[in-house]
Amino acid sequence: MTRPANSQTDNLPDHCVEPSFPEAPTSHTFTEADEKRPDGSARAYTVCGVTLVIFVAVTSAVSWWLYPVFVDTYYHMAVVYGFKQAGGVVTQAFWEMAPAGRVHIYPPALHAAGYLFTYLGLTPRMFVTFVSWAFYAGCMLTTWLWLRRVAGPRSALFAVVLLCGPSAFFWNQSAHTANAAMMVVAPLALLALETKKFLTCAVLNFIVITLHPMGLFLPPALVVNTILRRKKIRASLLAAVVPVLLYGPWLAHVWANRALVSESRMGAAALSLTGHGVNIGLVMAVFAALAIPWLLLRRGSALTLLGAVLGFAVVFPMGYGSRFFMFNVHWPLACLGGFGLGELMRRLEKRSSLRPIAQVASLCVALAALIVFP
Repeated sequence: MTRPANSQTDNLPDHCVEPSFPEAPTSHTFTEADEKRPDGSARAYTVCGVTLVIFVAVTSAVSWWLYPVFVDTYYHMAVVYGFKQAGGVVTQAFWEMAPAGRVHIYPPALHAAGYLFTYLGLTPRMFVTFVSWAFYAGCMLTTWLWLRRVAGPRSALFAVVLLCGPSAFFWNQSAHTANAAMMVVAPLALLALETKKFLTCAVLNFIVITLHPMGLFLPPALVVNTILRRKKIRASLLAAVVPVLLYGPWLAHVWANRALVSESRMGAAALSLTGHGVNIGLVMAVFAALAIPWLLLRRGSALTLLGAVLGFAVVFPMGYGSRFFMFNVHWPLACLGGFGLGELMRRLEKRSSLRPIAQVASLCVALAALIVFP
């Protein structure tokens, strides 16, 4: 306590002067920075996220003898064998039809990777068996890494928990090998853009679009994120556009041979959005819906979630709308749902009296999503 200069106590002995006391600390407001600070709570969410991904990987490996699980995998195996016989990427599938085969238009990245792995002593069957196991947990890991950066460790954990629910997502990552590979690499490209590693982003973007036609969602997603975040716009746009230009010759090859592609893959089924049905969990859908207004209010790095969602709009005119709703919709919804659930808990924690309730509620929701797919 500061005393006036003319205080009557100036001449008193020190032991008679009224002691001063520090002011009481003001209450702390929970902010976005608190979500990401390395305190005990954030470390706990990080440990839980890593533990869950490891658990998923281990439990998937227990059923190793089941892999590969779908006939598509054997097609990819045959293409790898064909590339091995040809000594590289080819545009004529001579291994499929006699006497000369047919035009090969499937995106080449997965099969080229399988061909390169043969130089390490792995057979095509060993390669497809490994990726059939790895891509489920791998997508969870890369998604967790990206979301931990843009939305915090709690939202990242919730998103991974939500991804554990839908069986359709597990089937996609285990059976649809090329599509699954695309889902593993795409979050890393989004993360590279956020961390301003533009060359890495461009390389990963090129890998994604050459893995599967649905990978073409990524360049628009990167453009949207560039516009929303307004960071290094020129470098970001180059990372989004240049890989598409480099992939242009193969896209021209596909277009020149479009007669070989079914009409459903050339836009004829663009309005057939649901196909055989939609498998979306109630918990995931509700929290994903809550996330939209909170994203617009909170803004910041979490806005990159919108780019990942809006980028998938390009798959509908391509004729992949039905497949998106059957197998891929869970990924953007889980990302949004993880953020929505994390933001709900954050807002409850603004009042200290509700913090225990928020922590118990988050645990209950996580357990419900893990045990069932409500």
